[in-house]
Amino acid sequence: MLSKFWKAPEDFVHKVPDDVSLKEAVLVEPLSVAVHASRLAKIKPGDTVVITGSGTIGLLCGAISRAFRAHRIIIVDILEDKLRFTSPKENADILTSRYDLQGRVDVIIEASGAESSVQMGIYLLKSGGSYVQTGIGKPMLQVPMLALSEKELRLRGCFRYGAGDFDLAIKLLSRRSVNLSPLISSVTPFERATEVWDMTSSGKGIKNLIQGVRD
Repeated sequence: MLSKFWKAPEDFVHKVPDDVSLKEAVLVEPLSVAVHASRLAKIKPGDTVVITGSGTIGLLCGAISRAFRAHRIIIVDILEDKLRFTSPKENADILTSRYDLQGRVDVIIEASGAESSVQMGIYLLKSGGSYVQTGIGKPMLQVPMLALSEKELRLRGCFRYGAGDFDLAIKLLSRRSVNLSPLISSVTPFERATEVWDMTSSGKGIKNLIQGVRD
């Protein structure tokens, strides 16, 4: 898609409001994934939400959880340089060791795909809690079925986005209910696009953008 023109199906085309910058608009696609995951989780005002994995989707799920008025948002990761993008920008806590969380969490959004995170999420949820799997990991893994059954948890898979998710993502951006600017680590001219691939593959930054082709 690194081209001046690109033909897209009509249902993949959405009008960008004048008050949303192009730099923000290019992040609507991953934001729509976060919207979809958060809607599947049925986040309610006052909920405690734990998100495992602080990649782009995990961080955006934190932003959407805040927009949905969750009371406490906790993001878990082993990479501290990723977590620094989280607090205080989204008013999220970043160290689960500060809290006794087992059995006290309303919603888990698993955004890492790691087996240990899947297991931890199930143990942290309170009875009747909601678990959404958006991270992609191994095709087969071990799940604590006894805890899942005893607590009567609601588990949902999440694959990309669905009807209305793009529209809601754009509305949240336009209303300034979410702020994507902190996630934009760099903007590089098209002529130096290979530098961006190198930065991203080495784990530097969150979202490294490439400017479009110019005349």
